[in-house]
Amino acid sequence: MKNTNNLHQILFGILGSFLLIWGLFPNSNQELKSEFPKPGETAQYSILSPITFDIPKTPEELKEDKQRARKKVLPLFEWNEDIENQTLESLGTLLKNIKTYAQATSVLNSKLDSTAKAKNTQIAGELYRNITKNISETALSQLLLNLDDFKQLQVRFAKFLSSGISNTLITKNSRELKLYLAQYNLPNETHILSHHSEVNILKGTKEIRLPTKKLLTLDQALDKQIKQLKLSYPDNQGLQSAYYEVLYTLAQANLIFMTAETEQRKTLEELEVLPTKGKVIKGMQILGSGEVVSPETLEKLQALQKELAISKTSQWKQKTGSALFILLFCFFYWLYFHYRHNFIFKHRNLYYAIFILPILQVSAFSLQIIVFDQIKSDIPQEWLDVASIYLLQPFLLAPVLATIMFDFGIGLVLSFATSVILGSLYGYDLLPSLEALVPSVIVCYFIRNLRYRSQFVWASFLGILTFFLVIGMHNLLSNSFSFQSYIVNVSIGTLSILLSMALVVFLFLPLFEKGLRITTNLTLIELSDFNHPALKLISLEAPSTFHHSIMVGNLAEKAAESIGAHSLLVRVMALYHDIGKTIKPEFFTENQKTQKSLHANLSPQESAVIIREHVTEAFKLASKFHLPPRIIEGIPEHHGTGLIQYFYRKAIAIEGEENVSEKDFRYYGPKPQTPETAILMLADSIEAITRSLQEPDPARIQKIVHSVIQTRLMEGELEDSQLKLSDLKKLELGFLKALEGVFHTRIAYPKGVLKDAE
Repeated sequence: MKNTNNLHQILFGILGSFLLIWGLFPNSNQELKSEFPKPGETAQYSILSPITFDIPKTPEELKEDKQRARKKVLPLFEWNEDIENQTLESLGTLLKNIKTYAQATSVLNSKLDSTAKAKNTQIAGELYRNITKNISETALSQLLLNLDDFKQLQVRFAKFLSSGISNTLITKNSRELKLYLAQYNLPNETHILSHHSEVNILKGTKEIRLPTKKLLTLDQALDKQIKQLKLSYPDNQGLQSAYYEVLYTLAQANLIFMTAETEQRKTLEELEVLPTKGKVIKGMQILGSGEVVSPETLEKLQALQKELAISKTSQWKQKTGSALFILLFCFFYWLYFHYRHNFIFKHRNLYYAIFILPILQVSAFSLQIIVFDQIKSDIPQEWLDVASIYLLQPFLLAPVLATIMFDFGIGLVLSFATSVILGSLYGYDLLPSLEALVPSVIVCYFIRNLRYRSQFVWASFLGILTFFLVIGMHNLLSNSFSFQSYIVNVSIGTLSILLSMALVVFLFLPLFEKGLRITTNLTLIELSDFNHPALKLISLEAPSTFHHSIMVGNLAEKAAESIGAHSLLVRVMALYHDIGKTIKPEFFTENQKTQKSLHANLSPQESAVIIREHVTEAFKLASKFHLPPRIIEGIPEHHGTGLIQYFYRKAIAIEGEENVSEKDFRYYGPKPQTPETAILMLADSIEAITRSLQEPDPARIQKIVHSVIQTRLMEGELEDSQLKLSDLKKLELGFLKALEGVFHTRIAYPKGVLKDAE
């Protein structure tokens, strides 16, 4: 029945861990992102392209090409003929009004009747008001003196507009803009920055090019015009001012910058930029054996990896391969525990811990990859070029937790498993596995017998030192030693170790201890404190039992060390194994204060019930004091299904063997299920018998120890404890080395309590 139950647990473990690990496995084709050779290194083998693929531009290259494409687009202006015609028409109207005004005023001096004069006066007044809305009286008076030059003024104005006047300043930089604003005393000006020597002019349905230096704003054009007026009319400053005022008043920009259309052209030009910069044909050699890796070659390799990653066939193959790899890993993982640590399947909390550890590790790997992908763009490229990013993975999580919660052996298994998974994530490469495995083993070794939290510091220091050696060895063997790369990678590895140890100490270890009630060495250290409420209760209510427990703990600890069992666990179990005696301490020999036993007035059956009840009561007290399951195991298993010999023989003496049921005098069990509870059982019996000796001597003690072990073995109490015969011999020697000192008085056991014990 037990084997069937274990089989179900193994199958559930394999299937459950496979599904969860596969689901948590990084889904960004991380396993295709193997560690590329660095530029300047020598290739160890040739690489031929299995497919035809394009070489994509890097985001930076593509961005730069798009920016260059946008910059190639010339600013686009529209030649607005409507504005030009409207401006010339306004000039013609102004000049016509001036001529009419001149005629009207000249008539006023002739011999006209009063009615005609009044009418001309009215016309002249209206014309004067309209004219002076645009130009000053001074300018009007100058123009009236030069009516014959109006034709030349119109020609000049038309030529002025035909050269094109821009509504937008084109400047190369902000400095030129500031100089322009200062020159014309302007607060601001519509402008664009451009280094082009030409601009596009859309005139009707045609598009022409115009040199940028000829594209003037209204202020610049007027400035140029005043210079020409000075040359044309050097002796007539009044006419210069009048002509300038007409130009200034009526002139408008007729070249309108087309913002939306220019931006649209830039966008179209940007879309024309190809995202690739080359093509590799299937079968083409990308890298030859012995060739020095160039940045261009590395780009081709990266492009090949990405192309394979998005290929449906490649994805199917990759997912199938990953599934088979994870399934194989889960199978051997659970098979190991089935054959080497079968006791785990008997404890639900330990089983869950073993189930969670690899899932936790893969989750940490996946989370690190996701976070790194998010921040990768913020890391300087020169760092990425020399860094082995896989060293940043918290690969110590599961190994260290396993070593603390179980033992060094299981920590080694998780170290190997974690290293294999890490290597699979980075191209199924041996190097990441090796560089993770060695520090993991070193750190786990130095915390295997954890007693103090300061051991974490020393283990971390030695793990970091190992990184110095492993990374240096790799660089030297590959003939690619670079001081910069060495320092960067050692720093990454140091950060990984410190981060992993911090997560273990401050987060995951307390969660496992409290959530799954896992008993670690740190928990045991806390439980061994004599100020613990349960131990205080034993020392106050049953002081002799407390002393007996301490002595049993000392014996059991030394014996456990002799076979490599969990010595600290055995010692702490011994401190609490008789906690049930605190309910009725006086019914147990070591606590009796008078020579008369309280059992004298009870039948052997009643005495046996009281003796057995201390196990039942111990369970209640253990629950009250929240003792961990591993400690509680020692309470029933240190008695196993053993017989309460003293009262059983007393009952036979009184009632006859045929009237006495052996079942009434046996403990409820179970038999010891682990080496630690078996050692506790043996230590309890050995301490009790040796303390009852009146004249102890080495030969007698040796005989007792041997007899106790053999008796328990023959009774079958050790059959489920996973102890081997070779272990029993080592335990015997361990008990003999531990037995020394003075023994306090105990009631002598009758002959036959343990065969050949005396």
